[in-house]
Parts: sequence; C-alpha cells; structure tokens
Amino acid sequence: MYYRLQMKLLKPNLIYNTFIVRQLSTQQSKVLLESNHNGISYLTLNNPSKRNALSLGVIEDLIKCIHSANDSRCLVIKSTGNVFSSGHDLKELHSSDANQQETIFRRVNDLMLV
Repeated sequence: MYYRLQMKLLKPNLIYNTFIVRQLSTQQSKVLLESNHNGISYLTLNNPSKRNALSLGVIEDLIKCIHSANDSRCLVIKSTGNVFSSGHDLKELHSSDANQQETIFRRVNDLMLV
C-alpha cells in the first residue's frame, strides 16, 4: 500500500515536495514507513501512541530496510509524534519468555551493527 505525503523542505524557495511512501510489512498497521526521494531514503517510525516503541517486528523491518537502502546516498531515520522512540517495547519484553527475550536482544544487536 502506498501513501502520498508532503514534506516541508528547509530551502525558502521550495515550500513543499510530494513523494510516495511505502508501508512496510510490520505486524502493526503503518508502524514503519519507507520512502525514497532524490537518492535519500527515509524510514519513519509511525506509532506515536506507543511512543514509537521498538517491537521485534519493527526491529526486523528496520534491518531489512537498512540493507535495502544500499543504493541510497543517505539514510534518514525519523519519527512521528513528540518522541523519537522510547526504546524497547516493554510490554512485548514483559510478556516474552527467556528465549523470545534473547531473540529480541540479539536482533537489536544486529540492528546496531548494520
């Protein structure tokens, strides 16, 4: 599914620029958005009601998107809402068993090393 967004640019003579954003395959709806404009890839954390918490699904999608952004000149990770990210999804961690928690922390480590 694709969404059309408008982004305000910093240059005073260019007010708005429209580009297409692709919804990624996270378990939640529209939690991570990916877009590309003029060789710049944008990843947007889009779950402000949960303070853009990083669930395992979001972490997996971030890893995939970073790997697929090899053709980009630059990768920008941004978010919607008042908070960039609160960190781990603590509800997910609390409800997980030890093996699931180990998987989450291993994937976070992989994300940091990408």
